[in-house]
Parts: sequence; C-alpha cells; structure tokens
Amino acid sequence: MVTAPAQPSPLPRPALDSHTHLDMITLPLSGVVASARAAGIVRIVTVGTDLESSRWSVRCAGEHGGVYAAVAIHPNETQAVSAEVGAGAPAPGSPAAAEVLAQIEALARLPRVVAVGETGLDYYRHHAEPDVQRWWFREHITIAKRTGQALMIHDRDAHEDILRILAEEGPPERVIFHCFSGDADLAKRCADAGYVMSFAGNLTFASAQNLRDAAAVAPAAARGVCACVMSSASARPAPGSSRRGTRPGCRRAGSPCAAGGPSSRPASGSWSAPGGRRR
Repeated sequence: MVTAPAQPSPLPRPALDSHTHLDMITLPLSGVVASARAAGIVRIVTVGTDLESSRWSVRCAGEHGGVYAAVAIHPNETQAVSAEVGAGAPAPGSPAAAEVLAQIEALARLPRVVAVGETGLDYYRHHAEPDVQRWWFREHITIAKRTGQALMIHDRDAHEDILRILAEEGPPERVIFHCFSGDADLAKRCADAGYVMSFAGNLTFASAQNLRDAAAVAPAAARGVCACVMSSASARPAPGSSRRGTRPGCRRAGSPCAAGGPSSRPASGSWSAPGGRRR
C-alpha cells in the first residue's frame, strides 16, 4: 500500500508548481492537492505527455481547484512503437498525425489549459529518431502560436537544434525551458531571446556546477524577462538513488480524478507533488 509522505512545513510565501505529472501518482489526488495547498502551493500545472495523458490533465484541471493543464506529445512518445510507449505516435505527415495534432490543439484552446507541452527534443534517451522528434516539435510550436499558449520545452542533449528550430519557426510569445540543462552560455542565449528557464532540483547535485553557473547569469542576462523557477518536481534522481525511474506512488493516465472547485489562471512558481516522476 502506498502511503503519503510526511506533510512539509508551509513555504514562506505562496508558490506555483509549474510542472508536474499528477497522472503518475497513485495517492488520492484530492489529498495530494490538499497537501500541496497546506504547504503553500496555490496553483499546480499537470503536464500531458501523449494524447491520453493530455486529455486526463484537462479533466483533472476541470475537477480540482487550483490545478491547470499543459497538453502535448512528449518527444519520447513520438516514436512509432517501443516497449515504453506501446503503439506510440503516428508517422509524421500522416492523416493520423494530423488528427492527433488537431486534438492537441483543441485541448490547448480550453480555458484551464495554460501551455503546450511538454514538447521538444530528447537526444539522450533516443526513443524516437531525431527527425521524427523535430517534426513533432515544429508542429507544437505552430499550435502554441495559433492558440496563444506558452510553449513548455523538454530539452535533453539537444540545445542547438532546439534554438535553431525556434529561430526558424519563430517562437511563440512565451517559451519556458523545463528543467534547464545547459551551461551559462546557453542561459545567456536563452535570456537574450526572452525565454524562461526552469532550474530544478538537479541544480544541487555536486556535479552540476554548470547549472549553478547558468542560474547565476540567467536573471541578469534577461533584464527582468527571464524567470528562474526552482522545481523539485522535475529533478533527476541522484546517481544511486532509489528514486530513479518509476517510484512508489506512480500511476498511468486514466485514473479517476476527484472533484474540486474552480480557481483563477496561475502566475509562476513551483512545487513537487508527492510520488511524482520526472519525464
């Protein structure tokens, strides 16, 4: 049986969790949201990684006060078939792919959706071929611009291609690099472009001096445009940690979401929901 972690002390001021995956938590969501609120988390963004989890995130946002949704096809879910994603995504340019994208766009236009994401490129895990990932990323950029939503980017070992594609396509008004993984030079380039960078719990790893250097220069380089968001929800587990991979408390999309009340559109901030897993 999964038990909830001990309730943390309240934060010194209200905050927002800008990136979590509530569909991967097996604890009752009403309790998770209540625990977050008691800790000072007034808004939560639950992030879709495929069409099913994106629909789930929208339903969850509609049923819980203070919860909002982001919708997209994660780069690791764009592969046609794999042991991890099963059926995967349809082939780029196919009628089936166009239908998936149309459904993502329809979800992105709903009132409790605040971002298109997470999308981007992941050359570390290599679940999908780079050209396939790049096609889906470009399509998500288009959706974000058409719907006026923020673009939530997953970038792992793909910095140059991410920046190049954003420049080629023309970025939407708001771009956030989820769990920023670049160095100080990349942080300056992102800040100069007006992109927001989220610095996660891996910032504290002894081996992550490059991230601390990036975090140190990002706010000044952005001249008030770039925000540094501390997000333990997106932290990679430390080497040897028992928290690597699927952890106790995780579930797949489709689990029931308990009802809750309405809330207003979130600002920015972060928190980690208990039992979550980094995508």
